[in-house]
Amino acid sequence: MQKIALKEIFMPITFLSDQDVYGLIIEGCRQKRIALNMTQSDLASRTGLSLRTIKGFETGQSINLMSLIRILRALGEFSRLEKLVPEPQISAKSIYLNEPVAKKKRVRRVSS
Repeated sequence: MQKIALKEIFMPITFLSDQDVYGLIIEGCRQKRIALNMTQSDLASRTGLSLRTIKGFETGQSINLMSLIRILRALGEFSRLEKLVPEPQISAKSIYLNEPVAKKKRVRRVSS
């Protein structure tokens, strides 16, 4: 994987490849860890992940989403994921009646 310096990106992230975006996330996490004076070992301890996982992540190996969430929490960057969490759709009536909120589970196909 080719390293991309954060300063070299002049285009919106939407135009980058998935691999390049992953590289930027890795580099951003690495820079944040260093700015916090945290070693890879410190980060491993704070996340409950192995040092091998942290080192692998910082060298471009894939990690699972739960590991990334742990890393972002430990670096104080977890709130960046807020936009991905759906807001509850609660009506005034359901609040008044203390009804549970029904969640949409599927998208129906439009018949043609």
